[in-house]
Amino acid sequence: MRSPLLRFSSPVVLAGLVLMGCGGSAPEAEAPNPSAPEGTEVPAGEVRAMSGPIASILCLRPEFGGVDCTGSATGGTPPYRYYWGRQVYHYEGSVHHTLPGSLGGSTRNYPCYAPSDEWPATYEILPTLFVRDAAGVQSSTVSDSWQACQP
Repeated sequence: MRSPLLRFSSPVVLAGLVLMGCGGSAPEAEAPNPSAPEGTEVPAGEVRAMSGPIASILCLRPEFGGVDCTGSATGGTPPYRYYWGRQVYHYEGSVHHTLPGSLGGSTRNYPCYAPSDEWPATYEILPTLFVRDAAGVQSSTVSDSWQACQP
């Protein structure tokens, strides 16, 4: 005599029971990580930066003491290293030169005293900044505004 289960079961139910007894269907392949470059693996718990760092600069001139600049960065992989430079334009002879970035903190003071009637400006400076993140990726160089200076 046939089992009551087999007599009243449809072929679809029976196929499902057989598959369950055999471990079921193979699991689907895991989708690749869309943020990882092709051919690389992202270790568990690590998040890759989607872009390099972006630097910004803000310079203010207090009443005395030169030009005070503050730099900041976003993106990339913190921590950041700040490289401060400047362009200089001397009125006499119309000489323009660029001083390369030197490593420093997130703030920088440039000795550039405000001109007055007694001490007119003889040159201008343009503070510049770029940053490098922990992965060594460099931002674009950013600048604030030209500042007139007297010696």
